[in-house]
Amino acid sequence: MRKRIVQVAVIIVGLLIMAYPFTLGASETLTCRGEPMAPGSVCLKADGSEAESYADRISKAAVARPIVIGAGALLAAFGTYLLISDLRRKRADA
Repeated sequence: MRKRIVQVAVIIVGLLIMAYPFTLGASETLTCRGEPMAPGSVCLKADGSEAESYADRISKAAVARPIVIGAGALLAAFGTYLLISDLRRKRADA
């Protein structure tokens, strides 16, 4: 029984990861160390070594969305595979 709870938890975590870019991660508001950024603004690293523009941050966020969705889908699929194989094994034993 404990195995199934863990397997269902893995599925739920995968689904939550998949939902993140559409819910909390859908915000287009960017901040630089707590300060809101606007088009044309630049964020310097704390040590001043590099700067990242607003456009750079927006493009990185757009690239990251499908990666996060894919990672969540893989995790949910893995949990589903574990659950189904465990259920089939229990039926074969019975």
